[in-house]
Amino acid sequence: MIFLFQWTSAGLLTIFWGLVSLLLSFVGPRGRGMNTCARLWARGLLFCWGVRVEVVNPPPAGCARIIMPNHRSLVDIPVVFIAVPDRLVFMAKKSLFRIPFLGWAMSAAGFIPVDRADRSTALATFKRAKALLGEGLSILVFPEETRSMTDGLLPFKKGGFLLSHATGAPILPMGIHGTDAVIGKHGHRLRSGTVRVCFGEEVPFDKGVAVPDLVARVRADLEACIRGAEEAGGQVPS
Repeated sequence: MIFLFQWTSAGLLTIFWGLVSLLLSFVGPRGRGMNTCARLWARGLLFCWGVRVEVVNPPPAGCARIIMPNHRSLVDIPVVFIAVPDRLVFMAKKSLFRIPFLGWAMSAAGFIPVDRADRSTALATFKRAKALLGEGLSILVFPEETRSMTDGLLPFKKGGFLLSHATGAPILPMGIHGTDAVIGKHGHRLRSGTVRVCFGEEVPFDKGVAVPDLVARVRADLEACIRGAEEAGGQVPS
């Protein structure tokens, strides 16, 4: 019964807030209505799942930055919406945009589909991301691209770092700990618990720093954020 309630509530919340965000997408600045709906969707989802989110070193609200978290669970997505104070769009795999209601809302909010099977679309994706940063939105990029099966980080893809170099946008590392205990990459049963998020300091753009060196620095900072999330309690987002 608990399993049925968990996934039924997820479906109903996704349908409801997806429809509301579609309506709001026709009003006001891009992403603002969607972000409000996404945060309410995330809070409802995690409440039904019995998941509490604590934030270590919460960042001030900012704009036009690239946020890079680690990725171990589908629960990372609602956690991000609760923990990040910015107007936010995701770079997300193209298949998610085919999901009814969720995918429609993502498209309406300007989320950026990434076709991993067709790298010829990379230039158009890159231009789209630059335009959104220019509008003052922050962009969330999972540098590993896919969910990790281990405690360590997977190799980082360079797309988000090239975007920082092209736009001058700073990178904000975001360590997430505990979502894989709620549900793993290939799991179906949800477990209640506490998820901790630890933000690092923004890594400012420096045209003198080569992309490989930028990747190495952000990776080290993100590993430190993950350790910080493991070791300390934090604030509960209001």
